[in-house]
Amino acid sequence: TSSSRQAAPRPEAACRTFPGRRPRCIIRRMPKKSKPVLYHNPRCGKSREALALLEERGVDFEVVSYLDTPLSAAEVKALLAKLGGKPAAALRTKEAPYAALGLSATSTADEVAAAVASNPILLERPILVVGKKAVIGRPPELVLSILP
Repeated sequence: TSSSRQAAPRPEAACRTFPGRRPRCIIRRMPKKSKPVLYHNPRCGKSREALALLEERGVDFEVVSYLDTPLSAAEVKALLAKLGGKPAAALRTKEAPYAALGLSATSTADEVAAAVASNPILLERPILVVGKKAVIGRPPELVLSILP
């Protein structure tokens, strides 16, 4: 009996043969690419400008309204690592919780992460994450600098 099923497509393989041995094959897989993520506050003019820039260029990205869905301290730490530089650079210094929590330019990543997790308004915006890199969109055109 013949089967009407078709074989599933296989990843491309590069095989080498050696006399007296079985062929050795390396399967080549395309790296999984994730969409860029924009941490956005719709009430912020700079954030809206960054959003418009990405849309104008046809970038396929996700939007996270971080005030509606606050980040955990662990997520903030991961974001800080992608941003690089001083953790306090990701803080809005003119917001009331900044002074109330005793934050400063020398605040550690743990202090910043805890503060932002409990007070998301402290997170500077907009922030675009592309893979393992992130940038604060101040000015908004900076979000274009990390696009592939």
